[in-house]
Amino acid sequence: ASGGSLQVATVETLTGTPAGEQVTFSAANTTTLNGIETLIGSVSAEAITLSGPNTVTAAALNTLIGGASVDQVTLSGANTMTVGGIETLLGSASTDLVTLSGLNTMTVSAVDTLVGSNSNELVSLTGSTSVTVSNINTLVGAASADSIQVTLSTATTSTVAQVDTLIGSASADLITMSGANTVTAAAIDTLIGSASADLVNLSGATTMQVANIDTLLGSASAEQVTLSAATTMTVGAINTLTGTAFAENVTVSGGG
Repeated sequence: ASGGSLQVATVETLTGTPAGEQVTFSAANTTTLNGIETLIGSVSAEAITLSGPNTVTAAALNTLIGGASVDQVTLSGANTMTVGGIETLLGSASTDLVTLSGLNTMTVSAVDTLVGSNSNELVSLTGSTSVTVSNINTLVGAASADSIQVTLSTATTSTVAQVDTLIGSASADLITMSGANTVTAAAIDTLIGSASADLVNLSGATTMQVANIDTLLGSASAEQVTLSAATTMTVGAINTLTGTAFAENVTVSGGG
């Protein structure tokens, strides 16, 4: 193809030029692409595989799989899409629901819902982001001033770092923190701190098991916190704090 706008159906392999092409699929396609700037799906099912490094804008595709090189994908319009092997995924201003396929190490921004596979995923969140996630193994936020809120939609066992706000699901969530963290947490069943300094602010009425948290501060609601391991901790404004058979050293701050 050469620079321009092209409508495609039942093509197995399509290679663009430096001029940049927009490809619109007119029927269900299973296609390998390289060097196409804009991809627009049809109302049928498309399974698109990228070959070579790509920077592409995509809309209304069913499945988009990256190649062995570095791929950056920007979503356009509302999308429900399965992706895999994409290094950077940027959501649109509309509602995007993305399901990950296979092992992924990915940077994500502005995606509304992110669903992991049964493989190991490492997702780095960038920019001010509010995302609902499930089945993601490791979530890493940005160290910048960007506000990152993560809401869990199903029972989750995950490692989390540098997330500003973490909201649990109605099911059992077990979250292990990595690195130093300052986080607001709500509705998390079990929260395990890292070897670094972790400060956790609880939001709303909470029943939680905690371990290895350096500082735990309650809210104006009722909190019931159980310590699940030997702990040296500073707490404040916690309604009920229950220890274990292990050695706990708890300092109460602010008369809480």
